[in-house]
Amino acid sequence: MKPRRTLLSLGLAALLVCPATAGADDQKKEEVVAKAATQDGFRFCNLSGQPVEVARATYSAKRVASEAFVAEGWYQFEPGQCQVLWPGKLQYRYYLVYAQNKQSGREWTGDIPICVGREAFTLKSTVCRSDQYQRLFQQVDTGNSENWTYNLRP
Repeated sequence: MKPRRTLLSLGLAALLVCPATAGADDQKKEEVVAKAATQDGFRFCNLSGQPVEVARATYSAKRVASEAFVAEGWYQFEPGQCQVLWPGKLQYRYYLVYAQNKQSGREWTGDIPICVGREAFTLKSTVCRSDQYQRLFQQVDTGNSENWTYNLRP
């Protein structure tokens, strides 16, 4: 009978301790949710194992035709680094990204030609000027999500 009483006492003690632990877990979950909320947007993570520079672009038929595409670059990413490229709740379903490592000559491309600059740039035209060139951007379908993480793989 003594072993049963000991087990019963341990069981009751565990029940008394668990609610306090559950409350602490709930608080931690709320902190994680709060941190995630500050990360809303289109998040780009460099899982390629090498440093890359990234250009981003969006297209909107709501803009005037001459500025339907907006492209910007270059964002520097070290291996393993993540950064929000478009903060806040996503406004579009499709986002365009292009990444390159100039030292190795490696490119992560798609099939949508967009003008980019050799230095930092913001472009609002589909026609490249003489100091610009085209790169093939990859289209990322976010499925109308409010936020998205894109993982660049090797």
